[in-house]
Amino acid sequence: MSVTYIMVGGIAVAAFIFLLIHKRSEGLRSLLFKLENDNNVLEIRVNEMEEERGQVQGNVAQLKGRMEAHEEAVAAEQRAISEAALQQEQLKTETFVEYLIRAGTVTKEHLVKVKAYKEKNRSQNSVEELLIMLDFVSGSSMQQAKTAYAAGKSAKDAPSPEQGKTV
Repeated sequence: MSVTYIMVGGIAVAAFIFLLIHKRSEGLRSLLFKLENDNNVLEIRVNEMEEERGQVQGNVAQLKGRMEAHEEAVAAEQRAISEAALQQEQLKTETFVEYLIRAGTVTKEHLVKVKAYKEKNRSQNSVEELLIMLDFVSGSSMQQAKTAYAAGKSAKDAPSPEQGKTV
């Protein structure tokens, strides 16, 4: 009889240990299931963030391109302003004879011929008078050029709109 009791007692202990292990494994299974779900949620969030990161990088690249284009436009505008200011300064110091050449009223060849005539004949006449006298330009054209030159000089002496700007 004692062997039977020992066997029954051993079976009872084994059953008790089995139940304990079984209950504990259910708790662990439940925990494992919860952790797997949490992991899946985190993976979804990581994927969404990677997509958003790609979009942000694309936006950054686009903004850099726009910024470079803007900087180039600003630099071109500054060059144009500088060139206009330089040209304005050059026009302020332009002589009437230089104006006649720039306006196309006379050519450099005409001026060379006038200078040669003036030296050869020791003429006291001005270049303008000799241009008319040698028939390189008419008197009325010369008068129109003088009027335009004088009007341009007075307009150049006035402050330009660019000079009033502050950057």
